[in-house]
Amino acid sequence: MKRLAIPFAFALFLLLPTTVAAADCQFVFGFKTLRDLVGHEIVGECLENEHYNHIGDSVQQTTGGLLVWRKADNWTAFTDGYRSWVNGPYGLEQRFNIELLPWEAEGTIERLPWVQDGVTDLESQAVTALETLGMYYSQVLLALLEKEKDWLPPQHSNDITHLNRIVEMSSLNETATRQIVLLPFLEELNSQDTFALQALLRLLSSNIGGVDEIVSDRRLKDSRTETDAVIILLLVLRAQDPEAAAKMESMLWVRDGIASVRHSTADPEDGSRYEQSLVRKLVDLAGRSRAAFLALAEKPWLQDGLTRYEFQLAGDLSRLAEWDSTWAHRVANMPFMQSIEGTESTIIQTIQDFHNQDDTLPARILSHPAFAGGITDAQTAEVYLVVTEIMAPHGAAAVHAIPWVQDGVAASELAGLQSLQIVGSTSDRVLQALAQKHWVQDGISDEELETIRLLYAILGWHWSRYQHEALALRIIEMPFLNTIDDNDFRAMRKLRRLHRDDDGSQLARILSHPKLSNGITDDLTGLVADLPVNVDAALRVLDSRQ
Repeated sequence: MKRLAIPFAFALFLLLPTTVAAADCQFVFGFKTLRDLVGHEIVGECLENEHYNHIGDSVQQTTGGLLVWRKADNWTAFTDGYRSWVNGPYGLEQRFNIELLPWEAEGTIERLPWVQDGVTDLESQAVTALETLGMYYSQVLLALLEKEKDWLPPQHSNDITHLNRIVEMSSLNETATRQIVLLPFLEELNSQDTFALQALLRLLSSNIGGVDEIVSDRRLKDSRTETDAVIILLLVLRAQDPEAAAKMESMLWVRDGIASVRHSTADPEDGSRYEQSLVRKLVDLAGRSRAAFLALAEKPWLQDGLTRYEFQLAGDLSRLAEWDSTWAHRVANMPFMQSIEGTESTIIQTIQDFHNQDDTLPARILSHPAFAGGITDAQTAEVYLVVTEIMAPHGAAAVHAIPWVQDGVAASELAGLQSLQIVGSTSDRVLQALAQKHWVQDGISDEELETIRLLYAILGWHWSRYQHEALALRIIEMPFLNTIDDNDFRAMRKLRRLHRDDDGSQLARILSHPKLSNGITDDLTGLVADLPVNVDAALRVLDSRQ
């Protein structure tokens, strides 16, 4: 998209060493008027006559600088290469070349092609942000429009977020924000760049001096690269916390160079493609809970090459720190964090999920007497049981009575126990009924595990449980769920697909059909599994089979 010229921000101006005027040149019309207003001693003598440049604007070099008349809006000004004198609607006004007067900024925004074409609702929000910059922080507006931005005009709401962050940064320090806006990484923004912009905003609010080091870093100056965001995040961390930055930069996978997000290997467990994201998560963790970051940074598994599980666990700890930095530190020091096998992440995720329901639950879980010495690798099952006791005390009693739970939960049985815990977190009554099933009592197969997950999907999450609890209980008591075979599983999957609305009324209509009035029996599972997903069409099929 072609930009309209902005006053003197991009004018080609050569300060000539000579002070001798050309013998046959003169000042005429508007340029003569402006020279008289500015002063002969500032403008100097003419070096050429007024003439038109390649875009139709009129220019004239003088011994003091350059006179310019812009055709687009009849704008006349003189610059000495550093300052400008503008003859505008309010008479002669002086400003620096990296600034705009408020009425100039308004005109600059109005001349943007996408503004002239008529703005959408989204673009209107962008114009409002640009007008704020033009009114109060014109240095930043000029810098922002100096080069093409692939997110201007805005294409989605994230682009408005970018603009608003720049406005907020400008309010903290206009000069520093101008330097940041001129960095190549802001010409196009991906998800990692968005986090880098956030980090710069935090830095501006706390450590202005740190910005100078960032904007002067040669790695960010030349051209846009994939690693720009990572470099910025590490530099921000160095400015805010040199010790934490040193810990990060000493890690082998950081010293070797951060892998591209598109990097992949034949090893499915290789986590190197997550390195850029992990830098962001660790910098965020260091800002939210320095103690948790330093504890995590000492873990041998974080020092060398990453696996997918290790990346996930570090990210989970960062999210945990968002709501409680103290608990994040405590978890980082627990024994189960010393080595990573794949199940550890579910522990933190479980704690995180329950914080979303009730912010007192994580403390109740982690303060349980069973975890007085911290959670160990052998206590993953204990975490699920403790959570179940807190969320569904009656269902927990039924779960404790299950033979394979009483015998000690094996690693292969953890997924089954977790599925029961998830059901219990939403409905104590449904968990009680489910725990009595023979196929739950004798160990949960993969097909049975998926059946529980489908039932949970019908039951719904915490906030909708009262709407769907009766429906889930009704299904559990149906004969076809006394044992689970392939047809039972297929029927359950179809019920889940038919459960498409929030109040459960559509599925209730199916289950209330006379054909199913006594519940779904084993001889009806094939029929149910083959029902159309459209409720009205499904009812017509049931009518035809009576």
